[in-house]
Amino acid sequence: MYRIIFRGLLSHRISTTISAFASSDVNVNLSNPCIAMAPDTNHIVCYHPEKPHPYEYTKPIDRNDPSFAKSDGVFKSQVQHDYDNRFYKKQLTKKDFRLETEQLSQMFNEHPALFKLTPRKDKTRQAPQFPKPTPDRSGI
Repeated sequence: MYRIIFRGLLSHRISTTISAFASSDVNVNLSNPCIAMAPDTNHIVCYHPEKPHPYEYTKPIDRNDPSFAKSDGVFKSQVQHDYDNRFYKKQLTKKDFRLETEQLSQMFNEHPALFKLTPRKDKTRQAPQFPKPTPDRSGI
């Protein structure tokens, strides 16, 4: 049994108790979000059901629509170009990577050396420290 503390937008205490959170009954339907406290008063349970989403908003955007045609706007043409080339990723050059590390260092307030490229472990191998000795006799 959980005591409901907060239901919907009203912040007054409600003295009713519910067992919907603890039970496995599927028929219990709570449509409003609520916050409940466990009986041991050590845990707070928050319940917020997913709001219904209209089907009209789930349809894909028709990119062949004439109203979506290219215009003279710079931003719209750049967005269209990025959308058309979204699967073709260019390789980063050293200059691009340097600018990216500077942006990351400013964003996270860290030294740019923190964001340097490190070699992949599966691509590196350790050179032998000493060469293998050649056998002096072929039978041994």
